Amino acid sequence: MLLQKPFPAAKNLIFHLNSILAGWQKNTLSNKQCLVVSAMALSGQLNWAWIARASLGGVGTTALSWMLRLSKIPWELLLRAAAYHLLRLYEVAELRLVVNDTDRPRSKIIKKLYGVFKTFDKKTGGYFQAQNIVFVLVVTKVFTFPIAFKFFRPDPVYSAWLKEVRKLRKKKVPKEQLPADPIRDHQTYPTRTEIAASLLLQVQKFLAGITVLVHGQPTKIRIATISADVAYFSNALKNEVRRLFNKALFVSQLKRNQLVCDRRGVYQTIETYFAHRAPTEATIRLRGGSQIRGRGQVSISVCCRSNVESVGHRQGILFEMVD
Repeated sequence: MLLQKPFPAAKNLIFHLNSILAGWQKNTLSNKQCLVVSAMALSGQLNWAWIARASLGGVGTTALSWMLRLSKIPWELLLRAAAYHLLRLYEVAELRLVVNDTDRPRSKIIKKLYGVFKTFDKKTGGYFQAQNIVFVLVVTKVFTFPIAFKFFRPDPVYSAWLKEVRKLRKKKVPKEQLPADPIRDHQTYPTRTEIAASLLLQVQKFLAGITVLVHGQPTKIRIATISADVAYFSNALKNEVRRLFNKALFVSQLKRNQLVCDRRGVYQTIETYFAHRAPTEATIRLRGGSQIRGRGQVSISVCCRSNVESVGHRQGILFEMVD
């Protein structure tokens, strides 16, 4: 496929992004970068060799390499400017945030990429070299896109200690004889939960400065929920969410073996607690407008509000079962 001039849609997007960036800083996007946006839309990737071939020599690989590696393109601000443009364009007044992380596999002999480490492969049960990215997604009724991200790097001192402790536990060494916990370097090697908290702070500051027009009325964006999986369920993150998003609901997961307290004050696992409670059928509306009712492939849920031992206070719990 040939690419000799930027798409009109790309020119229009660059115009809006430049108008937003100009209000934040002096550096804006050039016409050549507009061609790169068109190429990314065509190919679905950021590959300057493909761009050079598609432009029939209009843009050289050396110039593109320099532009993407050394030029002062405000990548982080560019992502937020695009988010700002979409939120205003579609008049989004309410959204949801999702915190998650993903492993990006890399070559075994990689040396120069930032944050590459050996990690467990859940699919094969083995290990591979990867970069781990913690990110925050914006979910609306119209679209979903990432708004903030950061690389996670494990603390080498803590990782070495944990590896040694696991070996000693397999040998059934008493707990009193295990090496003491090392002092973690949270400044250089923050945990995933700490990274998530810092990303949510960035998102909160960014969204607080956005006003969209809904039916002609200036409206501040409302955060309905912040959700994360079981790896991010902690008091520290929950308290940070409560501080940053006072009226938002924090949704996470509990493990099946976590203890909850019943009405008699007896603690038991979540799985046992819900085993004696009958599920309730209900009509739910799928994304898109259609309604379904019944069991089939629908998750039947049981709800309660109980005291979770690891958290220290009452939590609303939703237990899902697939019939």
